[in-house]
Amino acid sequence: MYATLMLLAILLNGLNIAATYVLVRSQRYDRHQKLFQAALIWLVPVVGSLLVWSLARDKSTSPITTDLADRAGLNGHKIPDGAGEGIGRE
Repeated sequence: MYATLMLLAILLNGLNIAATYVLVRSQRYDRHQKLFQAALIWLVPVVGSLLVWSLARDKSTSPITTDLADRAGLNGHKIPDGAGEGIGRE
């Protein structure tokens, strides 16, 4: 019984360490999001690890940010001149 519990604890810690490593190496999230997700990994071990692992391993290249300066989701790009012309309030 003791050996089974020790093996389970080692496996859970291994999963948490692996998920934390993948998260730290990810270029997708900013610092604050990484800190929150790391806390999620260690406070909710199995669910947090699997959730963060699956999100961090996503092959999408666009970074996710909590920067509210980019509220339009344009990643710093300007809206082209003339965009939205012809749309009026009737």
